[in-house]
Amino acid sequence: MQLIESLYEEYNTIKEKIESPLGINFTDKNIDKKILKIITMAKTRTKNITWTQSVYYQDIERISKEKRSQEDKIQMIMWIVDWLYEDIKNGFLEEFKEIVHAEVFADFIEMSEHLNKQWYKDGAAVIVWSSLESHLRKLAEKHNIEIMERKKGKTKNKEAGAINEEIYQQEIYNKVQYKNIISRIEIRNNAAHWNYNEYTKEEVNLMIQGIKHFIIKNPA
Repeated sequence: MQLIESLYEEYNTIKEKIESPLGINFTDKNIDKKILKIITMAKTRTKNITWTQSVYYQDIERISKEKRSQEDKIQMIMWIVDWLYEDIKNGFLEEFKEIVHAEVFADFIEMSEHLNKQWYKDGAAVIVWSSLESHLRKLAEKHNIEIMERKKGKTKNKEAGAINEEIYQQEIYNKVQYKNIISRIEIRNNAAHWNYNEYTKEEVNLMIQGIKHFIIKNPA
């Protein structure tokens, strides 16, 4: 929401001139630069909030390339921003993002199941873990839990274990699920560090099925 609200603040600085019956005086280079800045902001922020294939982003991208006046472009783009803002407030965007995320997740699950059946348990473990880690981050963001941290003066992604701990502390899921994730981390670490004899194909299968169940039970 803050990304869109700050975009509105930028637009409000020129809104009166844009909507004036007299139009814009484009000899004023500051106005011209401001419009270009706002159009760019609208594109990048819509992309960050949604995704490149979303109807919001696609419409803004299309309008920005059309042979229209800058006045028409920015007004039409801001109408799309209004639409996006309303959908976010009403929860429609989150519902759709959850569906898209679930579809992507299903592809990775299918891939890991196939690899495990073909006795590539190590690759299967790494792939299915990446799905769980990504989901944990989305789940944390959904519940306003920070997924970044500062260490030694640098901003870094929080470790999955730390995110799991914070989500559990907020009672978003129970202790059984919390401990299951810890066991998944252990298998993933063994796979990533070539300790292939520390887990079996059957354990990877249980990991895949457990992660599948976890995602369904805790949508993000």
